[in-house]
Amino acid sequence: MLLFWICAAVLLLALLLAAGLYLFIYFNHPDKHKKIGDCLSGHQYKNYSELFLSYIKQIKEWEHKRVYIRSFDGKKLSARVYENGPGAPVAILMHGYRAEAMNDFAGILPIIRKLGYTIVLIDERACGKSEGVTITFGVKERKDCVSWIRYVLKHYGPDTRILLYGVSMGAATVMMASSLDLPRNVEAIIEDCGYTTPKDIIMKTAADMGLPAKFLYPFARIGALLFGGFDVESASPLDSVAEAKIPILFIHGYQDGFVPYSMGSMLYDACSGPKRMETFDRGEHAVSVLSDPWKYESVVSSFIKGLQEEKA
Repeated sequence: MLLFWICAAVLLLALLLAAGLYLFIYFNHPDKHKKIGDCLSGHQYKNYSELFLSYIKQIKEWEHKRVYIRSFDGKKLSARVYENGPGAPVAILMHGYRAEAMNDFAGILPIIRKLGYTIVLIDERACGKSEGVTITFGVKERKDCVSWIRYVLKHYGPDTRILLYGVSMGAATVMMASSLDLPRNVEAIIEDCGYTTPKDIIMKTAADMGLPAKFLYPFARIGALLFGGFDVESASPLDSVAEAKIPILFIHGYQDGFVPYSMGSMLYDACSGPKRMETFDRGEHAVSVLSDPWKYESVVSSFIKGLQEEKA
């Protein structure tokens, strides 16, 4: 009888490990084959393909260089850098989950460039030309953000003004970075359609797929701990913005079906520092800038110019 219970316990443990591994692979594996423009297959882009491609055509004419750094845990990370003259402030841009950086920022890059920023367009760990095999929903990526800040200060000077800008998971990442020990050079954050916590977005995605989210989530968390070396509950945007002192611009599409608008509202309400919230009525996930380009540029420009006036 004892042998039976030992075998049952071993079998149960094996099933738990197998479930954790499966869910870890499902939620955390990257897609390194993303290309510029492949996002157009997404339903939210169906009305904006011409506009998107016009931005890409414009950006391809800009000069840029490819740069690399080492992360805190030894990964080789990559970014495209579009310089905007000596002494320019620098915008560090972080893309979304399994995304290609240019796809997420095609409509945003011209706005930031027009505002005078040098742009550091990052390939998140495990994406694009950056090393890694695990996406961590912003938990480790927030520390990568700090590494990129150090790169900027080293190459562009210790007085360089820095803007952190993220879309979707990148937005969650820069919000989580806000509670770290950032230098005073980081003067603001712009987050576009970020989620409240890694747990919330995993649960929401699982539920959307018709899966028993409450039952499966513990296995996903175990899988991340055992096979990815991180805890999805060790950091969250919601907790981080509650401690934030840096001004944050929150942008969210009201029609967002992936990261619900309610998450954006919760983040804004939780933020303890200077803040501003802008809603795009026709904006689905990560396409607010395409749904109303004029308004988006106006919102971002006024936010940045307000910061500049405060500094003057």
